[in-house]
Amino acid sequence: MKLRRITSLTATLSFLFILLTAIILYIVPAGRVAYWANWTLWGLSKEQWGAIHINMGVLFLLSLFLHIYYNFNPIM
Repeated sequence: MKLRRITSLTATLSFLFILLTAIILYIVPAGRVAYWANWTLWGLSKEQWGAIHINMGVLFLLSLFLHIYYNFNPIM
């Protein structure tokens, strides 16, 4: 039962972080402009925000598959 809760919480939090980083990456200036201007937000560059976005996406997919696995009987 505890793994189900942890998996659900991880999926929710990773989705919220994906949403946050997507908004930040949408606001970021275009590629060359961001690099030439040394653009940062909260000390992170555009490339670092993109890396966080990708890693949170992988974590979300992993937790989503685990969530489906642990809740397969209630789903069916």
